[in-house]
Amino acid sequence: NPAGIATLDRSGVILGYNNYFVGLQSGVVGGVWKYRRKYTLGASLFYLNYGTFVQTDNTGNRTGEFGGSDLMLSFTLAAPYSESFSVGLTTKLIYEKIQEFSATGVAIDLGVKYRSNRGRFTAGLAVQHLGTQLSSFTSAEKDGLPTLLRAGAGYRLRGLPVQFVRSEEHTSELQSH
Repeated sequence: NPAGIATLDRSGVILGYNNYFVGLQSGVVGGVWKYRRKYTLGASLFYLNYGTFVQTDNTGNRTGEFGGSDLMLSFTLAAPYSESFSVGLTTKLIYEKIQEFSATGVAIDLGVKYRSNRGRFTAGLAVQHLGTQLSSFTSAEKDGLPTLLRAGAGYRLRGLPVQFVRSEEHTSELQSH
């Protein structure tokens, strides 16, 4: 939820790397910055490398190897709307590649977050991946992006380091353009 960074009170940086099984790797570099006291800006670069796959012909004979990867560059602007509500917007440039095929797209995420005056109850709603493909894997029709609706709420008990959380999500059907 892009609104989640609106109430951060300081700048910060994140660096992450995961080396999973069978050559699967992911990483992220990002940061958040306060801007003119009211706004929070965020930027990140995320990548996912699927590793190496064996390529075969129709009869199962090995003909080579290929790989696949995803990249996403995002920029976020978030701000408090009132004492209890925050809003946010993220813009994303997406790149996917598998074998010699690649696709690009652009999308936005919209979010709102509520936080009670005592800070023990929070709730959020986000619509993600509103956008389109700029180029597709093939010369056929461009695929739509899977729009995602997410909602969640959490309650933190007084005096205990425990938070109860409930979240739901719904993905739209892909639409061709």
